[in-house]
Amino acid sequence: MLSRFFKIRNWNILSKIVGINLIILLVSFFSIYFYIIPVYEASLQNKQKSFTENLVDMSLSFMRQQYAQAEAGKISKDEAQRRAIENVRVMANGNDYLWIHDLNLVMIAHPHVPQMENKQLAGFRDPTGKHIFVEMNDLVQQKGAGFYEYTWPKPSDGSAASKISCVKLFQPWGWVVGSGMYYDDIHRETAEIRSRVMMVTSILLAAIISFSLYAARRINQPLKNALKITHHISGSHLAEASPLETSDEPKLLLHAIEGMVTELKNARDEAVQANSAKSDFLARMSHDIRTPMNAVIGMTELAMESAPTLEQKEYLEGVRSSAEHLMELINDILDFSKAEAGRLTLERISFGLRDTIAASLRPLIFRARQKGIECAANIADDVPDTLVGDPVRLRQVITNLVGNAIKFTEAGQVTLEATVVSLDAEGLLLGVHVRDTGIGVPADVADSIFEPFTQADSSTTRKFGGTGLGLSIVKQLVEMMGGTVSLENRPGGGSDFGFTARFGFGETTEVVTEQPVTAIRESAADVGEKTRLSVLVVEDTELNQLLVARFLEKLGHRTTVVVNGREAVEEVRRGDYDVVLMDVQMPVMDGIEAARTIRQEEVERGGRVPIIAMTAHVLGEDVTRCLEAGMDAHLPKPMTRADLERVLQPYS
Repeated sequence: MLSRFFKIRNWNILSKIVGINLIILLVSFFSIYFYIIPVYEASLQNKQKSFTENLVDMSLSFMRQQYAQAEAGKISKDEAQRRAIENVRVMANGNDYLWIHDLNLVMIAHPHVPQMENKQLAGFRDPTGKHIFVEMNDLVQQKGAGFYEYTWPKPSDGSAASKISCVKLFQPWGWVVGSGMYYDDIHRETAEIRSRVMMVTSILLAAIISFSLYAARRINQPLKNALKITHHISGSHLAEASPLETSDEPKLLLHAIEGMVTELKNARDEAVQANSAKSDFLARMSHDIRTPMNAVIGMTELAMESAPTLEQKEYLEGVRSSAEHLMELINDILDFSKAEAGRLTLERISFGLRDTIAASLRPLIFRARQKGIECAANIADDVPDTLVGDPVRLRQVITNLVGNAIKFTEAGQVTLEATVVSLDAEGLLLGVHVRDTGIGVPADVADSIFEPFTQADSSTTRKFGGTGLGLSIVKQLVEMMGGTVSLENRPGGGSDFGFTARFGFGETTEVVTEQPVTAIRESAADVGEKTRLSVLVVEDTELNQLLVARFLEKLGHRTTVVVNGREAVEEVRRGDYDVVLMDVQMPVMDGIEAARTIRQEEVERGGRVPIIAMTAHVLGEDVTRCLEAGMDAHLPKPMTRADLERVLQPYS
């Protein structure tokens, strides 16, 4: 009957709701009733005891003042005592309990029981038989002060009640000053609190029962619906004898959720493994592609120098251009993969802004001239030259935006402008705009142009090439540098790609103009006569052996080639080499282990041969691993003869 009235089928839910709330209520009640209130009562007693002691101390302080005046001859002793007694009467008239008796057991003053004044107290006892004033005198004569418990009639109704008094001795006059409190007064206050707690608990109990009935009714149907949904999501099926009509919904729902959590956890683990496998695959593919590409680009360069006819040079230039374009695609895919995995990092070093922009534009200006368009930069005078940040990533952003502008511009010009957006104590927000007179960006893709694999239209890839990853990488790099990207959409009239980036102020003595300290150093404009170096090349691929040897031969250096790290260690022991070009991935012993072995042996025999990593492993962690192994620089594959010349220049 009750279940029909409340329309509740799941009484298990009701019992749990009531039970949990009752436990909370009972724990709270017993905590308040049997712990907090007694603690509060003890606190009140301590405060009242402290108050009575303060009253006694105030009276004694006044007595000392009067005694001092009497001793100084300003007033008589009788006058001093009269004033002290009057002070006690005044204080007691404020409902404060005070009295004075002497060591001869005579009551000097008792404002609340005046009939006791000037009476002998030797035979006075409380209802329990205690010689109250005799014992008080014994206490103050032994200790000078203390608290004393006894029974005394209450002034309000004359009934005997437990009392505690503070008594202290004023030695010069032989007076005992006392003030007390009745325990009943404290008990009455706490009894009122207990009564209120009981009343509030009863009200809360009724509210809990009412709320539980309401909650059970409201929860029952959504719980059944949730159970159906979880079974549907997890792919399981309810039993034919539907448990939804029983009181096991919470248990069934818990099992369903646990199953879903297990499935999600397994899916997460599979995703982590897949992401790790993808990263390993991309790193491996990058290495495996760069290694033959090194030979393709390098051999093409050598062939172009010796090509006998203009037609052959044109063919080779096509091969070189295609190879470079392929490397751009590989770099974009690697950067996008690292960004997805959260592995893109920024350096913070001091660099020259104008030199970095000039280095970024130098190869692009040549490309623009080939198309018959102008490419120029305009940097505002108030832009500081020396900044702190990542010049390589800034150069990557500029190269991408300006390169895109040149790619999509058939006539006119491409202009880069740099200005200061804002300044503060820690640095500046740099604003850069790349404007072109190209085909522009249609309005329907302007909002998504910075998303991966997005280009202006479906024909763009066929006509201009590209993966559609460049602007996505630009956006992620700019956001890592604390800025934003923007696009002014002017279809048919060119486009304006802008970005902001935050940089710190750098010291002019620590400027890095083009690349970070881990990268290849630029050769000087005038190096003078070069020294012929003895170079040990450690490379396991025959084509790359031949390529590096030919490059070094054309640069005028002597070359010895070995095929693995173990042979390199033995060769360094025997020979006197100026530089070692060390591949990283090799059979028998890799370049990392070989570099460590060479450095360890140098500690014992002395000397130090420069070791340059010459490898297709180009990720940031790969560069760090090479440097930590004791290598001096990192030369990424594929490389040109100019790259090799730059890295060897400091040792020439």
